[in-house]
Amino acid sequence: MPRSSLHANGALGYIFLACRGLQTASLITILGLSAHLIASMADAMQQPSTPLIGTLCISIFSLLYTIITLALYYDNQLPAHYAAATDAVFFLALLVMTIVIGKPLAYLSCRAVGIFTENNAGAYVSVNVGFHAKRGDLYLLPMEYAQWVVSSVGVCEMMKGVWAVGIVATVLMVASAVCLGFLWKKGGARVGKKWAGVV
Repeated sequence: MPRSSLHANGALGYIFLACRGLQTASLITILGLSAHLIASMADAMQQPSTPLIGTLCISIFSLLYTIITLALYYDNQLPAHYAAATDAVFFLALLVMTIVIGKPLAYLSCRAVGIFTENNAGAYVSVNVGFHAKRGDLYLLPMEYAQWVVSSVGVCEMMKGVWAVGIVATVLMVASAVCLGFLWKKGGARVGKKWAGVV
């Protein structure tokens, strides 16, 4: 790795790299879990819920951004002030994502969901079946996100996993934004209070 992009930035550079590495791992986890849940909804002939689609989109864009900024940092071409501002934008997106995902999960016990689904087998299927008057046949109604979360223990646990890892990714995005802000100031101090161009 070029000396200027790693050793010259000292502890801040190492913290930034650690944050980016952990962000990449957490975003890959969110991406995998949310894609699996969307596939499960499609297999159950349900329209994927908006919060899950939003989570998938945010995690894809965030993952691409973290990989690109890692490459730019490696090549010593990362503009710190732009990257810090973009980190703040992705922090807000991840924060909204975790709030929306976590709203029905905050006080939900997956163990209680398991007991409920065992005692009420088929309850959600019967609730979400409609009758088409003109065609004279049954069809599945779209299932709300909150209903899907409590449909089984596995879904509940995976959604809690997405929520927990989303919180971690949000905190890491704040940490990397702060590191980039200090790296920007540090770079400016080296050239007489003017921005040096890259970290």
